[in-house]
Amino acid sequence: MARRTLIPLLALLTASAAAQDVALPPEVYQRPGPHVVVNGVLLNAPVREVGGSLFLPMRAVFEALNAEVKWYPAAQQIIATRGTTTVQLWINRPVAIVNDKEIRLAAPPSLMAGTTYVPLRFPAEAFGGEVKWMGSLRTAAITIAPLGGQPAPNEPQPQPAARPALEGVVMTKVTSGVTALVVQNLKGETALVELAPQCSITRANMGETLKPSTFAAIELGDKVRITRDPAGKATAVEARYAQVTGVAAAIANNRLLLEDGSLYQLQPDIRVVNTRGETAPLAQVVKGIRVTLDLTPETTNVWRVTIPVSAAQAEPKPATDSPVILTVAAVGYTKPLKAGDRLTLQVTGAPDAESVTVSVGDVLRDIRLTQTAPGTYTRQITIAPNTNVTAAPIVATMRLNGKQSEPVRGTAPITIDTRAPSFDALIPGDGTRLMDRNPAIEAAYSDPGGSGVDTGAVRVVVNGKDVTLQATVTETRARFRAENLPIGPVSVKITIADHAGNTATAEWGAVVEQATAAGERYVRHDAAKPLTVGQKLNLVARFPAPPTRLEWFMGNKLIGTAMTRDAATGEYRTSYTIAESDAVGEHSVSVRAYTSGNESQVLFAADPVTVIARARTFKITSPDDKSRAPAMLVVTGEATPDSQIRVTVEYESRVAFLPVKGQIYRGVVTADAKGVWQTEPIETGGLLIRPDTYKVIAERLGADGDVVETITIGLTRR
Repeated sequence: MARRTLIPLLALLTASAAAQDVALPPEVYQRPGPHVVVNGVLLNAPVREVGGSLFLPMRAVFEALNAEVKWYPAAQQIIATRGTTTVQLWINRPVAIVNDKEIRLAAPPSLMAGTTYVPLRFPAEAFGGEVKWMGSLRTAAITIAPLGGQPAPNEPQPQPAARPALEGVVMTKVTSGVTALVVQNLKGETALVELAPQCSITRANMGETLKPSTFAAIELGDKVRITRDPAGKATAVEARYAQVTGVAAAIANNRLLLEDGSLYQLQPDIRVVNTRGETAPLAQVVKGIRVTLDLTPETTNVWRVTIPVSAAQAEPKPATDSPVILTVAAVGYTKPLKAGDRLTLQVTGAPDAESVTVSVGDVLRDIRLTQTAPGTYTRQITIAPNTNVTAAPIVATMRLNGKQSEPVRGTAPITIDTRAPSFDALIPGDGTRLMDRNPAIEAAYSDPGGSGVDTGAVRVVVNGKDVTLQATVTETRARFRAENLPIGPVSVKITIADHAGNTATAEWGAVVEQATAAGERYVRHDAAKPLTVGQKLNLVARFPAPPTRLEWFMGNKLIGTAMTRDAATGEYRTSYTIAESDAVGEHSVSVRAYTSGNESQVLFAADPVTVIARARTFKITSPDDKSRAPAMLVVTGEATPDSQIRVTVEYESRVAFLPVKGQIYRGVVTADAKGVWQTEPIETGGLLIRPDTYKVIAERLGADGDVVETITIGLTRR
């Protein structure tokens, strides 16, 4: 599910105080950083944080500072001028020159994925600007004096149109200094929204008509729709909540079970009050009392519990004599585990059970837990080598008073990965003789059956120099375009790691040779724009002397061995049609030419080929509508690449002839580069009631979080 990220109230207030003398646009409070603001204007440019320094594309920095910038690729030099100040910078050189004065840099400019990035602080201060860092907002605010004819710092700019409405859940109310709400939207992003003085507030239970209300009446967990003015302040807040009334059956580990079999999650900021409005401790929510739960609509998240005044004097109910399991979890599990890691399993439920056992997939079976507190059973184990399982459910059973419970599954699956990822191809091959001093260096890798390669852990080193920041790194390959390599041996070392922390390293070498034969040599392609499945790539190559054999490559894939030669031009030609199996992203284009002695040399095209995903219709591909629900449900589908899909799984049943409805999953997933999306495994069993039907709802979200398309399918009892 989407991870909840709540900005602490204290941090927000501290940031507000720190920013009092700096104009900050509302987006700084509404989107996670890092941000860069120049004279009150938010820069719309990609910001990279490397080694504690903020880097931005070269032109974005200097244009924001109203400086004239020139780039000299041969010398890899940047010259920027603002007024009477001239700054000179060089790629990967830790020294700059400001008006003929040499200055050491904390971080030099760098090429990242083919774009020139420069450190933010140095040029801003070199041109006389002041840089303030607001850590709680992860924002760098620059104030710089105007040049002639430019607007003064913080001068009001033309106001944009009204902002789109914001929908989300109230996480915090701010009343110190400003009146504001901290709201988490459907993507899990948190925003601070200040209320305008005349803001209209309405509130109601779900299904009822909204009525005029007050800021004080808004509760944490309310689902809100906020209308904002061009400055980002709220002009209208519509708040809704849901209520459920029932009799408490059991409570443990922040979960509350009602006698009708419905299960609810108590939030960390839960408020318990009695019917007189007096605050009460959570300990007074005990078995047998009647409770009213205030929920976030369309969820099982409880933010407030109302109990009878008499609950404080109520006699504790005797412990259940049935084997009831409330929760099954892996305590502290946040990422895949490797050999030697420790896994803590915990089950809560009826106390003093005769036995509680847990299994994780098919690799860890019948692990017996020990009661460490009344109703809490725990066991810690160390992961052994060759223990591998992906997204396996934790299943627990309990035996009490001679009765055996039904198996209950935990909500979060476990991945154990004790195998390191592996390299599938290295380009150029070990010992290759290169005719090109600017070759593409690539490694293709995979982690079949594992936790997947962690792109943040990939390191690329060429001739002893770490060039990772200049490389393009994905989950399946790392690619670096070398420039002006020296004649002679070239050493390459690439290290990869999976999400469990298992590592693998490939070290190899090639030789750059001085061209000795006369005549032109090159390989070129005609892909002026990205290609997709079914489109054709045409290649042409020329050599000083006729080869005996050719091998054409796109990335590490052999795409042809054609020897077709154009007699008029002396060029060799071939073509290739992009296949469904070709990976999305950039691919080098090369040709290996063999001579009569079976020796070979490799030529690389100057530009890579970019493969993009074909257009996809929004749909659910699995499971089929009206099919039987599996024990662990994974919903898969297709959508526009990189789009976000909100998936909700609901259930319906009947208990004692009464209809019971609930929600077992709600989360946001992102379609990959090929337009394919899927959820994590969703447990359809494990409820204390047996659902009759399930409903799967997939909603494609727009850029502002609004629903663009909706698909609904139904599943039958498993």
